[in-house]
Amino acid sequence: MSKRRKKKEESKPAGTITTFLISEEEKEEKRSIEEKKTITSPEDLESIVNTIFSLIKAKGRISKTELMMYCKSKNIKPQHMYKAVETLINRKLVNRRIINDELHYEVIDSSHR
Repeated sequence: MSKRRKKKEESKPAGTITTFLISEEEKEEKRSIEEKKTITSPEDLESIVNTIFSLIKAKGRISKTELMMYCKSKNIKPQHMYKAVETLINRKLVNRRIINDELHYEVIDSSHR
């Protein structure tokens, strides 16, 4: 028997088709548990919205990459950041703008309302 064939046989886990199915079910359970952990309460989301809005308001305009780096430094997950930005856009506090092929978020001037 060749070395390559021996390595392939040694690397294969011994098991049946049912063990494969059970492991897939376990993976699904882990995914659902992780999804439940990532759901934030409305209070947490509101604090993230306020944090992001205060940053954008202080700078006037911020690029998406800067905002991502800021959120990463504050341990804010990207999904929560996007949800917070969408909330700000829906409240008409922040506007999206593309400048030099890069997405920016800027505060909407309240005098134009």
